[in-house]
Amino acid sequence: MKILKNTNIVFGVSIILGFVLPGWADSMKNLLVPTLMMMMTFSLLEFKFSEVELNDIKTVLPLVAMNYLLLTGIHIILAFTFIDNELYRNAILILGLMPPAVGIISMIYILNGDIHIGFMAEITGYAASLLIIPVMSVVFFGESVTMSKIFRIIILVIIVPFILSRILTYLDNKYNFLKKDVSEVVVNLGYAILFYITIGINIDVFLNKLFSLTNIILIVLFLRFGLGAIFYFVFKNKIEKRKHVLYILFGTFKNGSAGLAFTLLLFNDVQAAVPYAILSIISSLYILFLKYTMSEGGKLANKLT
Repeated sequence: MKILKNTNIVFGVSIILGFVLPGWADSMKNLLVPTLMMMMTFSLLEFKFSEVELNDIKTVLPLVAMNYLLLTGIHIILAFTFIDNELYRNAILILGLMPPAVGIISMIYILNGDIHIGFMAEITGYAASLLIIPVMSVVFFGESVTMSKIFRIIILVIIVPFILSRILTYLDNKYNFLKKDVSEVVVNLGYAILFYITIGINIDVFLNKLFSLTNIILIVLFLRFGLGAIFYFVFKNKIEKRKHVLYILFGTFKNGSAGLAFTLLLFNDVQAAVPYAILSIISSLYILFLKYTMSEGGKLANKLT
């Protein structure tokens, strides 16, 4: 169990296996969407509605605006400006339409941010996504998608996992059958499966056409490390550390798991998962960077206090 909780080991092994033993990936591709739904369900267990207070809305709106105006806008601009491959461009566009990453809640705990405000911003972002995703999908993809298909995907990827998470939470409160670390292990294993399948299925692209992915790699690096650095310096010494952390997280993290599921269901092409494989690898490095620099005792954390 301890090894399965170690994100570095689990992610590293799955990525290596994807490159070294890709042969099983094709037969496992039907596991992608169920795995994503499982990850979403267990990630959403962290949502605690007892913490919701309506008078916090004014406080959280700037964070939601950062994620759904600024970050979404940057995704759109970069996708249309620097990506020629239509499938990859659509993948980045869909990622930009997704709500804030559920994992932000865990990162807020780790980085000692304001968990109450962060939680409220997360809930508000998910509520906004139910309107933003269908409207903007029609704007970007037009006749290639139908509103009914988009709503079916939203139900499958966001609403069903949310309902399942509430059921599990209720049963756990009543029977106390979920151990504390179960969610972390399930999400880690889910990412491991996603990494392996995505890399294995697209192994030819990674090994023989890596140069064609340069734009995607640079874009994802900017969306994580570049924006993170910008928001660090923009808000440095202007707001307290507990809120500074929130601006960095909400300004750089979209729900990649939901984006991948949405992309695969909408376009039914596993090659569309390539940008998400790159995103996953770079995001894992970015998360480690934040942990070692902004958590209690980290170098940037000391400068922020």
